[in-house]
Amino acid sequence: VHHILDLQTDQFEECTMVWSESIRISQLVHIKSLQRMLAFGGHSDHRISDDVWSCELEENDWKTLRDLHFPIKAINFSSVITGDERFIIFFGGRMDCEVMREKQHTYSDSIYVLDLNTMKFHESGIKCPSVKEEFTATLVPICENHNHVQNLLT
Repeated sequence: VHHILDLQTDQFEECTMVWSESIRISQLVHIKSLQRMLAFGGHSDHRISDDVWSCELEENDWKTLRDLHFPIKAINFSSVITGDERFIIFFGGRMDCEVMREKQHTYSDSIYVLDLNTMKFHESGIKCPSVKEEFTATLVPICENHNHVQNLLT
């Protein structure tokens, strides 16, 4: 279940996420200009998903995007959306679903960019600095152009 704040009433409205199975989402991104949320990856029991779901907030209806999959099956990756909502950038991720602390986890050092205009993923030639842990990402607005994102795409 997620909630949306209605700015006119200053109240939270409950929105129900209906999945075909019980799944824990890895990343949820709000695209304010489109009034849409996208959910990426996740896991259920010992299965990792590369599915992508979309919810039109006005309809409160979640749909699996059948033609779009996250490039790898991973959990616990980080993401940021650019200020103009053109790109979502994803960092790292854990590629196993084991919850035991003694187990050595397998991590990805990959960076992926989703172009929201084309709905296509691109893998960056730049890698995350470490593959021994999970990542957190924050986007700091630097400039209005996409030169910094274009560098990730090379």
